[in-house]
Order: sequence, then structure tokens, then C-alpha cells
Amino acid sequence: MALASAPAPAERAALERLALRGRDDRVALRARAVLALARGASVSEAARILRLSRETVRAARRRFSAGGAAAVAGGGLAEPAPALPMRTPRELVAAETGRNGAGKGRGRPPVARLRVEAWVRDCAALGLFRRGAPLPPRIWFERRFRATPSTVQDAFAALARQGFAKSVKGRGTFLPQRLPFDGRHLLLVTSPLDALEGIDASMVAAARLQERSRGLRWDVARIRPASVEPHPPFLRQVAMQRYAGVFMRSSSKARYAYIDNVPMSGFITKGLPGSLVRGFPRIDDHIPPSLFRACRAAGCSRPIVFDRVEPVSDNVVASDGSARERAVRAAAEQAGLVVLPDAYVPVSRLHPAQTRLLLRFALASPTLSGFDCVVSLEDNLVPPLCDALVERCGSSAARRVRVFASGSLPTAFETPLPVEWHGFDWTATLDSFADWCDAVHAGDADAATPRLVER
Repeated sequence: MALASAPAPAERAALERLALRGRDDRVALRARAVLALARGASVSEAARILRLSRETVRAARRRFSAGGAAAVAGGGLAEPAPALPMRTPRELVAAETGRNGAGKGRGRPPVARLRVEAWVRDCAALGLFRRGAPLPPRIWFERRFRATPSTVQDAFAALARQGFAKSVKGRGTFLPQRLPFDGRHLLLVTSPLDALEGIDASMVAAARLQERSRGLRWDVARIRPASVEPHPPFLRQVAMQRYAGVFMRSSSKARYAYIDNVPMSGFITKGLPGSLVRGFPRIDDHIPPSLFRACRAAGCSRPIVFDRVEPVSDNVVASDGSARERAVRAAAEQAGLVVLPDAYVPVSRLHPAQTRLLLRFALASPTLSGFDCVVSLEDNLVPPLCDALVERCGSSAARRVRVFASGSLPTAFETPLPVEWHGFDWTATLDSFADWCDAVHAGDADAATPRLVER
């Protein structure tokens, strides 16, 4: 071996990163020479294979012997430039213009310029460059992206307009201390923005609370089917690194997950397996374990349980022996409660007036006269359920009935009766998500993933 000692694994990994730089980059050539020597090649063999002079190979060896990989990179970046994968021209044009890249179009920036811009934005978003640190010299971009000086100049001007670069006369170009995505997040929901319901309404309410408590900004957008909106407008903002992170509720993760190195999290509904981030379960059929325990702790033993289920056909619900009903009864028995045969009431998606009438008839049933508490496993059923209790028992008597509900906190409902809520705390969940985004942008790739907080 031509080296005095074999490189340590960390040193070898650093040399391999340096060797991935531009074809004519001096630092990359030195790193390749050291790697060739580490593999057992002589100075002459390394010079012949890499088409370098023997003096260049010897100089690379002296640098590595004196200070390791950092000395090999000396005179260049303070840290090795990350080798991020290049996006395709179609992806770059779609990110820049919001179009899919079909056709020539007029006034479209050159692909080389878009690649320079995307590379700097991605490095800034992933914390690969320190805030206030100098960016690589422009000649490095010319060689790395095979771009002309004017193209690199235009790219730096565009980055300065976008807030990702700051030029100081006589000193070079630096990464700003504050970047455009700082404190700005995107929340994707599935229900219409003018009629938010259920989990979506709770998430938006939690985001607004976080804006007041932490000074963050949350933009809200709706995920629509691809056939309706092939190019959602928010995708361009995400691809241009305008958000510190994206939190979503989606029925399909294939299209929106992991967009352009942006921290993304959330959960999947409608029976799709898995989730966007480890620790976020599928929550469409979730039963909070604390719900029935709270009933038992309050001294209740015979609850009447209302649950929202999907109709089989024409609002006909198959409840006897269903997996959902068995899961609910098992959770209640585990907490020491007894759910009578007729005390599990599945409710399909009906008109609000029909839902209220169905709940009133269920509460008036003679077989359910002995219940001592009411449990709702669907948050949207709570308002009509409270109205039905008031109609059946009267206002004063209804207030003495213990009502427990599974829902999302903070809840968007105002009910005439006191309700004890158990479910997902979206305020704490979004707090953990914002902390995770900050860690990712600080370069902490091993930061703990967001957690779904339940109470």
C-alpha cells in the first residue's frame, strides 16, 4: 500500500464524497488519487489510471498524511459539498413554472440554471450548509453543472431574489442567516376549506393555536383527486423550498410523500397500509384506550355506544358480528364495562335531521333504559347526540348524564352538554412536528420523528 496507514471508515467515506464532485475539480482529483493509493496502487499506477502527474499524486498523499480528508479538501469548502441527486429537466421546469414541462414554452430558464438553484435550495433546507457560511465559488458551479458563467450568474441572482443567497461585494456569496421557509409550514387536509369537519377542523384549530403561541405560520391547502387537479398550486411552493415542513392527511401517499427533500409527516386514512412517518398509525378505525377506562373510573358500568360506520348499500349497515363491533366490545370488556346486546348502535352517514331522529329513537328504546353513560366513537355524532339527550331527558336531567367522546383536540364543536373528550391532541402533535422540522433543517438527520400524541 502506498499510504502509511489505511484510512479509517469515516475518512474513506469523506474521501468518497469528495471524489463525487465535478470531473475536473482539483479536490475530487486529489480524493480519487488517495483512494487509488488506499486500494494498493503505486504512485505511478494511480497517475496512469487517473491521467495525473506523479507529482499531483504525491501531493495528494502528503495532504492526506498531514491532515486526513479535511486536508485533501483544503482550499475548497469548509465541508465537502453534498452529492445530491439531480432532478430531471421535466421536474425542474414543473417546480419552476408549475407546468409539467411539456412543450417548449417561452422565457423558460435553462435547465443548468434550474439545477444550480435547486441544489442550493435543497442543501439549505437539509442543513448541509451553515447559516451565514459562504457558498462554493462560482467556478465550482460552472464545472459541477457544466454551465456557462452567465448561467451561474443568473442562478445566483435568482437565488438572491428568492432569499437563498446574499452577495457581499469583494467577499463572495453567502447563505443568509434567515431563510424563506423559517417558521412556515403547510397543512394539507381532505375536506373543503370552507366546511372543515372532524380531524381536519381540529388540525386547523391546533395550527392556529400554534401560530399564536410559537409565532409560526401555517398555510392550509386541500388535497384533491389527481383527476380533478393534476398540478395543485401548493406543489410549486413545496418544490421551491418555501415550507419548513408539510403535515398532511391523505388517502394516498404515493403522489405527495417525500417531495424534493422537504420534511413531510402525517397519516394515511381509508384503509391504506402504513403511514408517512413511523409512529403515525392509520387512525380511521382507532379506538382511544383511555376512553373506556375513563368511563370505568367515573363509576359507570353499562354504557350505550354510538359509532359511525360506512353503509353497505342504501344506508343499510351490517352490524351483527362485524369486526368493528367486536373490537369495540373487546375494548369495553377489557376496561371492565358491559355493553348490552342492543347497546352498540351503528350510525351510517345520514342527513343531519335523520341522524338526530335515529339517535332519539335509540335513546328512547325500552331495552336501553338502564344505561348509566353515553359513549360516542365519532366526533361528528356528538352535537346531534347532545341534542337528542336534551329532547329525551330535558335540559337539567341531560346535564347529569355522563357523555364520553372520541375525537380530536382541540375540538371544533360547542355542545350544550359537558363532554369528556379522549383522542388525539393535535396541538402537541404539531408541536412535535415543528420541532422535528427545525432539527432536520439544522442538519440533524437522526432527529426523533414526530409523534402522534394521545390523551
